[in-house]
Amino acid sequence: MNYISIKKIQKIKNIKKYKNKLIKIYGWIKNKRYSNLGIFFIDLKDGSSIKPIQIIVKKKKIKKYTKNINCGCSLEIIGIIKKNKKKNKNEIYAKKIKIIGKIDNPENYPISSKYHSIEYLRKYSHLRPRTFLFESINKIRNTLIYSLHKYLQTKNFILIPTPIITSLDTEGHSEMFEVKKKKKNRRKFF
Repeated sequence: MNYISIKKIQKIKNIKKYKNKLIKIYGWIKNKRYSNLGIFFIDLKDGSSIKPIQIIVKKKKIKKYTKNINCGCSLEIIGIIKKNKKKNKNEIYAKKIKIIGKIDNPENYPISSKYHSIEYLRKYSHLRPRTFLFESINKIRNTLIYSLHKYLQTKNFILIPTPIITSLDTEGHSEMFEVKKKKKNRRKFF
């Protein structure tokens, strides 16, 4: 049984290759919902794709797995890939679910599937990368920086990390040096 990323699963065209083969995926829960038919749906993300993949948990296994599963939980899922013919998307039918990281207080978990303003997300900087907005920004930045570095490497440039001059005063360290102007108008830089 091999690990496979959500992005790779979403790109699979020939499902027959994976017929009855167990695969393993890891991710965190973006959303969860119950069906009237007794099926439990989980939208799982792993950071490899902006779109989550749908995990389907059959009626027999719901009580066993859904008690401690909440939005934000990290999971390891073993299951089978199947094609949803109506939506033309690949889905995972879960055979086994293991909780890797639980949310201690799920009622107060700050990130949900709804839209959050940037002001709101400032309070939860450690969870921002899990939102659609910041995930999109990070993917764009990553692509641009990678392309720029790749281009500069082909032109024989090298990266030299220079010191950052900033006005931020962390623990009084901005007093370490002073950037001086000409003698006429000498004053502190910041």
